[in-house]
Amino acid sequence: MDFLRAAWEARTPRERSVLAAGTVVLVGLLGYQFAWSPLMAERERLRSSIVALRVQAAAFTEDASEAEQLRGSANSRERSGTPLQTLAERDGVRVRIKSIAESPDGRVQVALEPAPYEGVVRWLGEVARDGTLSVESIEMKRMNTPGMVQVESLVFMANRR
Repeated sequence: MDFLRAAWEARTPRERSVLAAGTVVLVGLLGYQFAWSPLMAERERLRSSIVALRVQAAAFTEDASEAEQLRGSANSRERSGTPLQTLAERDGVRVRIKSIAESPDGRVQVALEPAPYEGVVRWLGEVARDGTLSVESIEMKRMNTPGMVQVESLVFMANRR
């Protein structure tokens, strides 16, 4: 530090003024280069991303309203489904039904994904109480997950009234 003080005092007042002005200009240029310029670039980037985000938000809102309309139409179709679908929906098994195939002789073959045993039994009880169908045959296999079963074959028969 003493070296710098001695070098400064060895300069004439005019040289000191030029060095001071040069230092101020250098500090200003470095401040602009490393602080102000990056801040302004980031500000512009954020400003342009706001526009893109507003476009995405408008598209999201539009998609959400379309999804709500589709959900409403899907719910009305499901409500008009077979008694099996209606009862399963009530018992939380509806999402586990893979397919329902009805045959002309009144049999209904149902394929299920792995489902909770209690849900399947509750659903079968609801079907029996409904009285339109009765279980003709069922084959279940216990899964490795406790409480889960795989219904490999489930055939209902239409009850004659």
